[in-house]
Amino acid sequence: MPAVGAAGIGGGRSEKKMSALSSSGVAKRLFGVGLGAALCVAAATAGAAQMQRLHIGTAHRALFDVTFDGEAAYAVGAGGRVMRSADAGATWAFEPTDTKLALLAIAVRDGQGVAVGQMGITARRDADGQWVSAPSGSEQRLMGVDLDAASVAVAVGSFGAIVRSEDAGKSWQPVKVDWSTLVDGGFEPHLYAVQALGGGRFLAVGESGLILRSDDEGASWSRVRQGEASLFALDVRGDGLGFAVGQSGTVLRTADGGASWDKLDVPTDANLLGVSVTADGLVVVPGMREMLVSEDNGGNWEQVRAGDVARVWYLAAGRAPGDGGVIVVGQAERIARIGSNR
Repeated sequence: MPAVGAAGIGGGRSEKKMSALSSSGVAKRLFGVGLGAALCVAAATAGAAQMQRLHIGTAHRALFDVTFDGEAAYAVGAGGRVMRSADAGATWAFEPTDTKLALLAIAVRDGQGVAVGQMGITARRDADGQWVSAPSGSEQRLMGVDLDAASVAVAVGSFGAIVRSEDAGKSWQPVKVDWSTLVDGGFEPHLYAVQALGGGRFLAVGESGLILRSDDEGASWSRVRQGEASLFALDVRGDGLGFAVGQSGTVLRTADGGASWDKLDVPTDANLLGVSVTADGLVVVPGMREMLVSEDNGGNWEQVRAGDVARVWYLAAGRAPGDGGVIVVGQAERIARIGSNR
């Protein structure tokens, strides 16, 4: 989850993505106070895929990330909100938290959940479904997190912040990185997303097209590539096929688990904010008043013209189990499903 540039979330170097958010008025609304969600269900044709709206809240709320753990789905957002679905995204309910700080990213595996966000906050889901917050040792915004099968969690964020946990988020330690050896210019880059690939491997993406790799559970990092356009999200399947997306319509594809990447031609130059790829080749890329869909592993792309895509933004995408398609979340606590007949 990239930085949102709202008051109280941390200042510093201006970012091109945040300029896009501010110019559309989104940044002014991300952390407002407003409650009272209403269920609204609609279906429309999104190119060859289907788009079904599952939930919409108020204009002053936003959801920033979504993830799946089997049939259970989780989404996090402004004001410390956590939403959970027990039926693969069909219906949603709120889970209690003890923080009002924005939660920007979430990972759940085998019932263990970790969320991260504003001012370095982390929250861990206990056995009773209560989310309990804890400090990470960093005061930077944490914008991405993932959890591997060994209960190792890695979170990344503003100004090169990387923290890791070996106990599924109960305690955290900072990771020291010599950025002069990884980044041209030696600056501390904003890191927006991280993914556990298994076997102790993690990938992270960030500012200036940066892709980092760790082979030791996040303890040390090497550079895979650096470019120009910032990368805001990534998703790599178990077979090694994956995508990273970002600024100015940037879409990269890997076929080898992130060791190498190719830039794809897509029909947009909008900022692309999330990505998810399913086992059957459906790729969904939400963005700023834009959404791209491919049904052939990124070989061909269509712009989604259905529903409210042209009026709002969707920020994150998560693959549902089975033939459940992809769930996208974003502005005004919108939740929608792409590419499923459920």
